[in-house]
Amino acid sequence: MQKKLPFILVLWLLLAFSNAYAQYVEKDNNDATTNIINCSNMPTQSVETNMSSVKYSESHTGNAFIAGQVKRHINTKGNGTSPNVNPDVNAKVSVRFEVASADLTESLTWSQAMGYDEGVNDDNDQNPTSWTGTGCAGYDQSGSTSKGVWRLPTQGELMIIYILRNKLKNSNFIKSNYWSATENVSPNKNASWVVSFDAGYTGYGYKIHAFFKARCVRDL
Repeated sequence: MQKKLPFILVLWLLLAFSNAYAQYVEKDNNDATTNIINCSNMPTQSVETNMSSVKYSESHTGNAFIAGQVKRHINTKGNGTSPNVNPDVNAKVSVRFEVASADLTESLTWSQAMGYDEGVNDDNDQNPTSWTGTGCAGYDQSGSTSKGVWRLPTQGELMIIYILRNKLKNSNFIKSNYWSATENVSPNKNASWVVSFDAGYTGYGYKIHAFFKARCVRDL
């Protein structure tokens, strides 16, 4: 783990421009808690309502596992090479998303959690062409036919999940680091950002050598 950022600062960054109810966990018709996080009360410049603009489509490589996965991006801006130009991936969060009911069963490297091969770990300008269907790309929640629609949350989304974790229906997180889809900038571009669900900070871990937990999300 490198470059720890105290979570109190992260919380301030998330809420300073709004109020404490900008993000909340929805309840169902019976007033029971769900795993759905609603961010619609956040400022419009902070939420992404058209997630298709920041996610790959199957036509990108002809590989079904790629459809619905967030484009490769870094924490401060998007990549600058076509066709992966998207400066707003981590600047916004999905307006409404469901958190999976459980972690992926094993601790994984970053690319395994994302769902593609290890060959793209170091270069965050490189679009993946070989998708393995591991991790969130191949996740299928019990009792549903949802395989292929789950993805790894961005750094911003994962921080919101941490803040609201005890309000979710399935608040069964462990005291561990969790991978986000957000990569780090040079000179440490072989690292991606994580959130500690133990100490409450965000930092980055090395993609190839570190094995961390992952909790998938899907956009609603």
